[in-house]
Formats: sequence, structure tokens, C-alpha cells
Amino acid sequence: MKFDQPITRRESIRKLLKWSGCITLAGAARWPLFELPAAKATVADQKFIIEGVGQTDNFSVKDLTQKVFEAAGGIGQFVSKGDVVVIKPNISWARPAKMAATTNPEVLQAVIELCQEAGAKKVRIADNTIDDAKFCFSVSGAADVSKTTGAELIDPDSSLMREMNLQGDRLEAWPVYLPLVEADKVINLPVAKDHILSSLTLGMKNWFGAIGG
Repeated sequence: MKFDQPITRRESIRKLLKWSGCITLAGAARWPLFELPAAKATVADQKFIIEGVGQTDNFSVKDLTQKVFEAAGGIGQFVSKGDVVVIKPNISWARPAKMAATTNPEVLQAVIELCQEAGAKKVRIADNTIDDAKFCFSVSGAADVSKTTGAELIDPDSSLMREMNLQGDRLEAWPVYLPLVEADKVINLPVAKDHILSSLTLGMKNWFGAIGG
């Protein structure tokens, strides 16, 4: 696959569904010549569900977000001082937060601030959008969050894709979004919603914005 040719996200989804592939990402730093870099990541052995209802005057999205990390041992369990952290929200569509089609900007800001408080050297926001990127960033609220927090909002481009060896049984290689591969830590930050192929989509579908186009 040539990287000077744009890869549409819709084409990526069609091919991935056809081959039933799976994606894993890792922070590989260097790639040997003539050999595809391997994409592999460790999987957390614990899962957490945090409930909260925002019906009181004291309700804070950041408080609820922090509780998620506290249940898992605190943000320090995931982010260390000096880390470059990439947050992968769902901001692929030009939809405002009230439509619940994209990651809530308050949640995005809360996670960024927690990473900064943990000592992250740099926090970046990355998504390979379907609609026009700048329009998506503006309407979804991600652009305002970037300005408020100082987190870098990456403008997606086909030049930021690199073909990776996925070590899969059915899908051996696929272009992966470099900012996520090069990060020390990646946080998958989806929005819960339904889809024609699933009653509920969360983190797995959100990875489509980290691959091919």
C-alpha cells in the first residue's frame, strides 16, 4: 500500500469488516528497513464501571471522570511524569455534544487535565475524522478544549499513516495513525452510542479512527 495515496476511512471500514481483522497498537519507536513494524499492546487485566448521575448543583464531569481513574488506582497508574500522551476521542463527525454522537468535550478536557496533573510532558488529541477535520474539531468542541488546556490537536493527514504488521490471523498489515503509535501512552475515549452493526459501540469501534484514512 502506498502512503502517497489518500486512504478513505469508509474504504478502511469496508475492508476491515470483510476480513474480520483486529487492531492492536503499541509505542514502537524505530522500524527496521524492509520490515514492517509490529503493532502490539498489552491488555489490562481489570475493568471498571463507574456510575454517576449529574442531577445536583455540585455535579462535576471532572469529578466523575476522576472517579473512574481512582477506581483503577489513580491516573498515576496510567500516566507517568514525562509521558507523551495521545487521547483518542470520537470527534469524527461535525456534531455538537448535545447530540451525543461525539465524545463530550467536558470529559475530554477532564482527562487532559488529569494527565497534565500527573506530569505528562505533552498531551495530544488525535482522530482521523470522516467529515472535514477543522469543522469536526470546531463543532464537537475539541478545538475549544485544545485552546483551554494547551493540548495539541493533530490535523489528520494521510502522510501520518504507516503500514504496520498487526500479527493477525486474517489481517496481516494495515496503515496505523502514527501519533498513536509514537505515544508513550494512548487513552481511548469513545462515546457510548448505538450503530447499525451493534446495539452499543464503545472503545473497539473508536479504533477505526486510528487506522487507514
